[in-house]
Amino acid sequence: KNIRFEKKFAELNERVYVDESQIEQIVLNLFLNALDAMAAHDEGTLTVQTRLATMPIQLLKKGEMVNENLPAVEVTIRDTGEGIDLKNIEKVF
Repeated sequence: KNIRFEKKFAELNERVYVDESQIEQIVLNLFLNALDAMAAHDEGTLTVQTRLATMPIQLLKKGEMVNENLPAVEVTIRDTGEGIDLKNIEKVF
């Protein structure tokens, strides 16, 4: 297949705490779904992009709930497939 892979990784100095096996399974599933979506045309582009973002979170500090924005890494995965038919969109997740 004529599928191009593009990486657009931001230079990040943040540590990322994830379950390696779970994140690997998630990314693998997303890649396989993307390849299936582009299979009809035997060509396309799969793009993975990262960026530093903030994530709003509630924390308990000194017995009081506070809102904070913590640093996070956002990962975006895109493909040039046809997308999900509207009649199936409710089945996603």
